[in-house]
Amino acid sequence: FNLILDSAKATNSTHILLRLIIPNSIHHKSKHVFLIRYSKVESQITPSSSNDANSRAWSTKEVSEDDLKLLEPGMFEIDFNGLLPSTEYFVEVKEVKSNSTSNTVFIKTFPEGVDSSFNGCFFNNQIIQVGQEFYDGCEYKCVCGQGGTRECEDRCPIYIDTIGFEECDW
Repeated sequence: FNLILDSAKATNSTHILLRLIIPNSIHHKSKHVFLIRYSKVESQITPSSSNDANSRAWSTKEVSEDDLKLLEPGMFEIDFNGLLPSTEYFVEVKEVKSNSTSNTVFIKTFPEGVDSSFNGCFFNNQIIQVGQEFYDGCEYKCVCGQGGTRECEDRCPIYIDTIGFEECDW
């Protein structure tokens, strides 16, 4: 039984979508049970650390074959929630009967109050909506734009002394 965890995508602060590839599609003679295994990333542990899988504190959630959404033959999607906001995780999927385990992927959930349709800005640990004005220190007045862009201008206008230059064409 071969499992490939193709991708993991955060959809909000506590929810992710997992894309699972099972090259030899599930045979429907008996229902399969899967365990989603997930572990918070500790700063000293990386995916390439030796014995990293054994040194992690894994949590598990059981899902049945019925919880898998068929995207195309051999490719499934799993909705998974209950995670912590702004947290990095290692995730893998295990099929219980065969004891087969997928590869491990890395995912980070969004900050609280943010979902995948969020189009605003993050600044100084604050969420700023599109069109909202904010100040970048004492220097700049900014407006949040689409997709996290921001347009800033000097907070205080700069005036040029024009005395004696009245006839100049600027």
